[in-house]
Amino acid sequence: YYIKYCCNKEGWRIGSENNPANRGSIDAKARVRHVPEIRGGCDGAYIRIRWFKQFNCYKIYKWYDVHNHDMIPVAMRHYMRSNRKMAPVYKLLADVNDAAGIGATASYNAISTAGGGRKCIGFTRNDLKNHLRTVRTSSMEHGDATALLKHFRRQAKLDPGFFHEVEVDVDENIASIFWADGKMRMDYHFFGDSVSFDTTYRTNKEYRPLALFVGFNNHHQLTVFGAAL
Repeated sequence: YYIKYCCNKEGWRIGSENNPANRGSIDAKARVRHVPEIRGGCDGAYIRIRWFKQFNCYKIYKWYDVHNHDMIPVAMRHYMRSNRKMAPVYKLLADVNDAAGIGATASYNAISTAGGGRKCIGFTRNDLKNHLRTVRTSSMEHGDATALLKHFRRQAKLDPGFFHEVEVDVDENIASIFWADGKMRMDYHFFGDSVSFDTTYRTNKEYRPLALFVGFNNHHQLTVFGAAL
């Protein structure tokens, strides 16, 4: 029946040293966390909305727009979370660019140029990256992961020494995959005195690094003991 919308700088963070009520308090200083201060005690700007039964609708019955701080410049308002949203056409362009092998930064620059500038398209580069990551995660869950597990099962039938292990997160989504075939395990048995673990070799489309367990054989040749995504 009632709701109140406040400025995002309303009130003070608990233990904030900028709060006049806490100044000089040792306890308040001990409680404060070293994070950027967002609130500023702006208690004068708010909107109150109430349900009016006789009109069968909500109405604004109190509205104060006096702030104790400067407003965000017009040139920076497109960075506000409430103003950021990817339109379907931009999502489609981002997906097409990604399928063509264009990186996220180059794709964002191209979309912003075609859309009239960054402040006109309504989202940031991180929003584009988050969209691509969501699409890739969904594809990995329903497409690539299924094909990979089927491949592992086929390899296990052909190679008795083949081993693989899948780790899932709290949402039952695949988090990591490890595998080693019979030759890898045999090489590790003979030459596993020294093992190097490297995740900087390559990152695939899903931003999952390829982790290699490597070593050297008696001919000083590189030997792979196992791999993981």
